[in-house]
Amino acid sequence: MVKNYMEDVVEDLVDKLWNENTDKDFCKCEKCKNDVIALSLNKLPPKYFSSDKGNIWTKLIFADNQKMTDVMTAVAEAMKIVKSSQRH
Repeated sequence: MVKNYMEDVVEDLVDKLWNENTDKDFCKCEKCKNDVIALSLNKLPPKYFSSDKGNIWTKLIFADNQKMTDVMTAVAEAMKIVKSSQRH
């Protein structure tokens, strides 16, 4: 098993922000959501692991506030881009 932990972090954050977003001009379709996820992941370095030990180690890395701030910034920027240029 090889997994990019960054995908889980980004998807969880996007899901949370998606539900909290009350901006009526922001489309909440699945295509726009996937665009936000893809744009965010392209801005962030991958964090792959291949074992349970690696998974735990990677989770510990994300306990650092700066790592989560970087993820939040990438997601916020991606949401701005998707809002201004919806592809559906």
